[in-house]
Amino acid sequence: MNVPETVEAKAAPVTPVYEAYAQLVKMLLPSSGCFAIYAVDGDLAWCSDGFERPDFRELVEDFRNRNQGVSLNQGVIRDTSAGATAVIAKLGGSSGEVFGYVLVELGRTHSNSGKSMAASMTRPLVRCLASQLALERPAADPTVAAKQELQATRVDVRMNFLLGIAEIDLASPGAIGQLLKRCVAQLDCLCAVFCIPDQGLTEIAGSATDAETRAQLDATRRHLLAWVQLNNKPMVVNRVDSVKAPYKILSCPVADREARAVGLIALFRGAGSPNFELDDVRLIEFLSRQAMALLSERQDAMSGLMSRPAFERYLEEKMAAARGTTVGTLLYLDIDALKGINASFGYAAGDEAIQHAARLIRRSLMPNEAGCRLAADRFVVHLPERDSEGATMLAAELLQSAEALGFESDGRRAPLALRYGVASAPTDLVEARHWIAAAEFACQAARPKSYNGVRALRALTPG
Repeated sequence: MNVPETVEAKAAPVTPVYEAYAQLVKMLLPSSGCFAIYAVDGDLAWCSDGFERPDFRELVEDFRNRNQGVSLNQGVIRDTSAGATAVIAKLGGSSGEVFGYVLVELGRTHSNSGKSMAASMTRPLVRCLASQLALERPAADPTVAAKQELQATRVDVRMNFLLGIAEIDLASPGAIGQLLKRCVAQLDCLCAVFCIPDQGLTEIAGSATDAETRAQLDATRRHLLAWVQLNNKPMVVNRVDSVKAPYKILSCPVADREARAVGLIALFRGAGSPNFELDDVRLIEFLSRQAMALLSERQDAMSGLMSRPAFERYLEEKMAAARGTTVGTLLYLDIDALKGINASFGYAAGDEAIQHAARLIRRSLMPNEAGCRLAADRFVVHLPERDSEGATMLAAELLQSAEALGFESDGRRAPLALRYGVASAPTDLVEARHWIAAAEFACQAARPKSYNGVRALRALTPG
């Protein structure tokens, strides 16, 4: 980044502890530019570029003088005199004392909605940084020093958590599970739950393995879900009820693009664990936004399976990692006679049939397998450790389950029938879409034995 020739560049002090914050900013906002920290008097304390930007200094001075009503640790969007856009926040403690200011330069490609999202994503980082600045203030009182030491431990925990979240591959099928495991491992939780009922998505990480505990968690989850959908805000329960809810609970709504609560993420701690605090609420709010952004990007809303673009990226990553070795099998499925269901029962019934089929597919997948809704009534599943015979066995189980499930509407019943095709990776495989096309061709070659398509012929493509 160039410094104007008319202004002498002022070297920033070197404070290695802030490097981790700069690294976290880059992980959360890859297109961000300079990251700078200013003292309470407006002097530069540290910046990632190593020198002071005059337009940043002007912005900080203007913010100090004209934005007294802005809440502490609340990032806001501002433009500099040089035309750059930045998130700036006033850092302080619970008593209202100001410790300094932080500024993050945003890339010029951010849209208005992207800028707002960037500001919201910096909130946990801003909270951690405010705590860091508070720790750097001298404490002569031993009691205060002890509290600062405890706070330092909490800051380290939050920083490690945020850095760990930023390192997760959000395009991977198991990303939600990885997010939950991070919560359990780093936030002193017994277990963590993520749930979006309309998509049939429920993931649990942690020690809730026995049937009694899982049943208790399931009942608690239903109550929490009803509460967040009604109130659409986080809830903290630090008072333990040994019968109804023998846990300390922190739950947060997962909201869609219209800010409606469509699900929840909840953390559970044991009775002897520390209480959930405001910083924990900020972290789980961040996690909720990360999870929803992930789902919006890589998941089909109706089925809860991966979207086609995300699935193709996933397949190509698997192909690249395999380097010529086997990458498994694709199982292609479609709903037979969906047009008949739409004509007889209406399009809402057709959508329900698609959701039924998707639910069967999701429940059949092993942890290392991934399913996708390509479009309308067409699905494809990647089975990395199954050959054609194994894929055919899975297809037979799905057909049998679909037939047993059937479809009912207004007291009338119709079969839910599937056709399928199996394709090993072609020897000349170049792109994921070619492999998907091979599996689709195999499915189209299959013809049902009966008119209503309750059974489908096996169709294979040569590997």
